[in-house]
Amino acid sequence: MDDDEVVITMFSLLCVAYQFIVAINSQPERRLRRWWVRDIYQNRIEFGYFNIMYKKMKERDPEEFFTHTRMDRDVYDLLLSLIKEKLTKTSIKTPINFECRLAVTLS
Repeated sequence: MDDDEVVITMFSLLCVAYQFIVAINSQPERRLRRWWVRDIYQNRIEFGYFNIMYKKMKERDPEEFFTHTRMDRDVYDLLLSLIKEKLTKTSIKTPINFECRLAVTLS
């Protein structure tokens, strides 16, 4: 290699290193989360729409239940029993109930 080739090679390596450093420094920093779960959702198990209204509708008002799910309660329970294992999640946080997941999917 003569001197010109060495200079061109060194210059190319410097350009690649510079581009690499610029790419690393230009990546946005990840924001830290303020909450794991927001305060308004902490009590959804006790005060949420599904646990208050949906279960009452399923037990007491079959017409309104049919309006929301487009199926009667027996068919809903059969479908739920067939896919219950697929809808059940495990997580560090309290996961959404499998029955609620089906209800959200159907509505």
